[in-house]
Amino acid sequence: MNRHNNGFTLLELMIVIVIVGIASTMAIASFDFGGSMHIKTEVRRLADLMRLAIDESIITGSNLGFELTSNGYRFLRLKYDEQGAKNWRVLETDGVLRPRILPDFAIITPMDADSATEVEMPTGEGSDDISWPRIVFLSSGEITPFQLSMSDLNGEEAYRIVGKWDGSVIYVSEKRSFRKDREHVEIHPLSILARSANMFQERTG
Repeated sequence: MNRHNNGFTLLELMIVIVIVGIASTMAIASFDFGGSMHIKTEVRRLADLMRLAIDESIITGSNLGFELTSNGYRFLRLKYDEQGAKNWRVLETDGVLRPRILPDFAIITPMDADSATEVEMPTGEGSDDISWPRIVFLSSGEITPFQLSMSDLNGEEAYRIVGKWDGSVIYVSEKRSFRKDREHVEIHPLSILARSANMFQERTG
């Protein structure tokens, strides 16, 4: 009878270990891949839109700009009025390059870009009368070098978007040290419970 009780108690403990292990794995996986995939989706979208803006500036022979807003980002086009005056206008109605609002979980910030290669801005009458966006996509295919960082609210999941003067735009993941700690958390609870089960079995076996 005692053996049956001991065996049943051990079985209960093993079931608890399995349930806790599965629940912990699901929770960690949801936090990790869910959050990072959301951020990565926004990063990929921004990089793709920038590449599209570069292509459009070359095809249309116009200069496009990019700037951050209080809650997202937007693209601009350098236009000329009837008097020939230049003005940057937001692409409000453009289906693809329309202004974007970032989700609540994402933050985007500018970073110091590599200024080793300076891009020469177009010159002309009245060109000094307007302010140019920090990031410009020229009709020649060149762009002003830039670096942007997009991360979650805690700064734990982050990507760096890098634009080079030759028109290439890439993004890279910025790993955080907390990942190692999280991996330990994923392993340690189950290991402790497993060791406890072994000790319990040794004492009652």
